[in-house]
Amino acid sequence: MASTKRFKYKCRSCGQYYLVVLDPTKRTIHRSKCPYCAHTSRFDNRDGRLDSGGSSSVSGKALTGAGISRSPGSVTTGGRSSSPVGSSGKISVQSRDFSGRSGASPRSRRSERSSPGGGGFSGLGSAIGDFFGSLGESISGLSAGRSPLALAVAGILAIFLLMGIYFLAVAISVDGDEYIHRAQGITANRIVDRNGKLIGELFSRKTGNLKADQVPTKLRDTLLFVEDRAFYSHGGIHIPSIARAFFTNLLNLGYAQGGSTITQQLARVLMEDFEKSLSRKVREASLALQLEHSMTKDEILAAYMNQVYLGHGAYGMQEAAKFYFRKNISETNFTENLILACLPSAPSRYSPIRNPDELITKMDLVFSEMKKEGFESPSKEAYEKQKREVFRGINRSPSATVFGTRVNEAPFVSEHIRLKIKELLGDEFMYGKGLLIETTIDYALQHAATEQSEAWIEDVSRYHKPRIRKDGKVIPETDKAVLIRQEYERMGLAPVILGGPASAVQPPRLQTASVGIEPESGAILFMNGGTRFHSGNQLNRAVMMYRQTGSAIKPIVYSAGLETGKINPATALDDSPIFFDGANGGDGQNYWLPDNISVSYEGLIPARVALAKSRNIPAIRVAQMVGVPRLGEQFRKFFFHTEEDFKERFKENLTIAIGSQEMSPLEMAAAFAAIANNGVLKRPYLIKSIKAPGGKLLYNGVGEDEFHLKIPNDARVLPGDVAATLTSMMQDAAKYGGVSRGGFSDPDLAGKTGTTNEYRDAWFIGFLPRIAAAVWVGFDSPKYSTNRGTGSSLAGPLFGRILKQAPADLRKGEYHFDPLPVTKTVCAESGELPGPYCPATRKEIMPAAAVPDHVCELHKKPEAEPVAPEPEDSDFD
Repeated sequence: MASTKRFKYKCRSCGQYYLVVLDPTKRTIHRSKCPYCAHTSRFDNRDGRLDSGGSSSVSGKALTGAGISRSPGSVTTGGRSSSPVGSSGKISVQSRDFSGRSGASPRSRRSERSSPGGGGFSGLGSAIGDFFGSLGESISGLSAGRSPLALAVAGILAIFLLMGIYFLAVAISVDGDEYIHRAQGITANRIVDRNGKLIGELFSRKTGNLKADQVPTKLRDTLLFVEDRAFYSHGGIHIPSIARAFFTNLLNLGYAQGGSTITQQLARVLMEDFEKSLSRKVREASLALQLEHSMTKDEILAAYMNQVYLGHGAYGMQEAAKFYFRKNISETNFTENLILACLPSAPSRYSPIRNPDELITKMDLVFSEMKKEGFESPSKEAYEKQKREVFRGINRSPSATVFGTRVNEAPFVSEHIRLKIKELLGDEFMYGKGLLIETTIDYALQHAATEQSEAWIEDVSRYHKPRIRKDGKVIPETDKAVLIRQEYERMGLAPVILGGPASAVQPPRLQTASVGIEPESGAILFMNGGTRFHSGNQLNRAVMMYRQTGSAIKPIVYSAGLETGKINPATALDDSPIFFDGANGGDGQNYWLPDNISVSYEGLIPARVALAKSRNIPAIRVAQMVGVPRLGEQFRKFFFHTEEDFKERFKENLTIAIGSQEMSPLEMAAAFAAIANNGVLKRPYLIKSIKAPGGKLLYNGVGEDEFHLKIPNDARVLPGDVAATLTSMMQDAAKYGGVSRGGFSDPDLAGKTGTTNEYRDAWFIGFLPRIAAAVWVGFDSPKYSTNRGTGSSLAGPLFGRILKQAPADLRKGEYHFDPLPVTKTVCAESGELPGPYCPATRKEIMPAAAVPDHVCELHKKPEAEPVAPEPEDSDFD
């Protein structure tokens, strides 16, 4: 049980004596409330002075009763030295433990301040109210005499009274708890890949996150020497510094020196108010006193070092050290510490990048003063050498900022997540809330997609300049005059060389989009929405762009034929000209005459070969065999999962068989992933979870419709044997896809190229057992042609470049199809069951529903040739 003592004490407010009961063994600041006037006094027992025994009656000298009208720091100043630097050259720190200012945690101290009898600003208001009440009585007494002098004095006192009331209201209006919470710092929202590797940060302003026990001692001492040598002695406001600054500024007829303590500077930063006014100073002082009351000195110092602005977008010394010196704050040397300590007063003026001479002048003055004061520092020669090395290493651009050095390995992923956080949690969570966003992204694949896309587009852009359609035709490469004008406009030289106004629009840049999905789960492994993400190029083409697919859609068409049993891989399809009368052929024509890209025909051709060679006419024949309504059902299963989407987007005609339907890369990748996944479509998602700083789960994204595709989770779109047969056919097609030009080959790779009319779009969509991906290359506007760029020349090689960087676990694996297709012997020419007269047969896999049910009729028993009769004698003359 605690040992308590009673002390007789005279209240400094009403003068009445009363007994104070407290436990002198507790080394803290005790409080007691006067039973007569409710005035609260504080008793400093941190040095144990009350635990020395003796009389139960104490005098004012033996017991310090501090009315709460005094500043919170005033009760701690007695007996402490004001000298900032000791003979050892280190900052003099008092022997008391600043980590336990009142024997309670910051949280409990904040609660204490708002409790009845606590040392909060309600008590301060009461005390100052008593003072101004007495002042009012004095004014009334003076004005009663009505002499001119008395009236003048009364008027002056009235002005002071009104000013005092105003500034009291300003001081009381400061909510310390709100700003104390801000003192914890601003931590960026961190985006990590599937293995926990940091790939992105979201912040508008990022501060440090140093804890009180993590502050480097040498940096702390240097900072206090430059900014606030009495930091551990004052209570938040240092009157001698304020007075010195006042007279210095008065002598210089302007601002020459500041008098703010580090606590006041922290208050200014937290309030984000830099207006030069007396009311701001009052608010700043009020908050400084509350900070001193609620936080330890070391906590205040750490908060200041985390929050202070040091130029070029760097908030906090931790971020500034990374930006200026490319090192952690714990690794900085004397000169680097001195630079950081000199920046707070004027970060722009003393920028080590823009104004190194100004900064060096200040540093040299501080260094000289350090030597005079005996502060621990290197020799003059060592300092000069170190200074040259440090400034030589600061080689950033004058316009560089911390924002430009943030982690952003996947800019389109980061932008998608930023918008998703806004959608899920609100605007206030988009930046700097310390959220942890766990994603399904694979760092190696994402890095490859970003880097290889930019490198590839840079390589091929010179050969695939944009060609603008003019009067329904594409400008030919031989039109040199047009090409020259376009190049001059791109360079901004057209007005000078060709005359006329400058073009306000730059020629379009060849773009690309790519996205990869894990077929088994729907997890997105990489997503790149374009080349060179910047403020003018933020469209995520992998998700938000819909373009015609060309021949890349043919596997979906063939899947309908396989599933309905209309075709199998050996079915002979007629590759010969076809004409549709009354159809909309474009350009006002009332007929449609489709063609192959090669403008040639091969006659009867197996379905497997037709798909591999990407023949248009056979694909149209399959669509005819299946019928447009049944083809619509296939598109409904793969892409359009609501009646509204189907009616709005599905093109209900045969042109859909050769790629007139507009799809996004993500939709195409998800559809092909379903083929790899035994015919089961998975809902794509990228965000696994969003967690608060303490680990609380705010959002679980597994299985959620993150991209609003309205895809059911686990939707069967093909029987297993159809998926297996189609995969086999697409493995043949992938050999013609140009993927090997990107340095990648794998016998398990299945895929399909796509090229749209007049070479507007180039596609390659392919898959392995553990990854499916789509790549698109083209211009943002479909009016531009890529100048004969095809899926195999533009998209396939980029697909290979990206997949080449895939981790081994994603490149290996086996397909698992159930049921498996059957193997049948068929006529090599007709694809039907072989008859006795078929000249050649071969084995082919096919779904059970597509096994032919009749014998080949193409090859029949040859008819006997007629024998000419022997001539008779009568036949001759």
